[in-house]
Amino acid sequence: MRRSARLGVIAALSGTIVACSGSPSGPSGPATSTSLSFKSDPGDWIGAGQSHSYALADGTWNTLADFGDTRTTNHVRVTVQNIGAGWWWDVDLAAPKGQMLAVGAYEDARRYPFQPTTQPGLNFDGTGRGCNTLTGRFVILDLALGPGNTVDRLHATFEQHCEGGSPALTGEISVAANPWR
Repeated sequence: MRRSARLGVIAALSGTIVACSGSPSGPSGPATSTSLSFKSDPGDWIGAGQSHSYALADGTWNTLADFGDTRTTNHVRVTVQNIGAGWWWDVDLAAPKGQMLAVGAYEDARRYPFQPTTQPGLNFDGTGRGCNTLTGRFVILDLALGPGNTVDRLHATFEQHCEGGSPALTGEISVAANPWR
């Protein structure tokens, strides 16, 4: 698994599953549980045309936030894995260089961490599948950072297309309040 030298504190998460639309403009509001869901079109490399939903009890969850060059939080990553069951997923969401990641829509995203400095970064990969290049968008519906730059809450939807293709993978990530704060 990739790790940046700039990574912040990794925090464990807590919560329960909620219904997830998987729509990149899906429900709004604060995160009240911890879940990941995605839907993959036929022909999409990452999801292989399947849909999955995961709750806290399904695996090990980690979050991190890291700093950009201006000491603003411009990237968050959520990882969920169940090595015994043979799967893992990573979600990376990043603002353009020098901007703080905040609630709002991020259009014309490119593959994180290789996006141009003026564009947001997005990456959803896992279980041995990743995009070399991608286009997409994401919407941060809720984001709260805690002490040590931990992710206390996150609610976002995303859509990505690998290798310039039209098949999409859409998803929703929700991280509930950090109970160890």
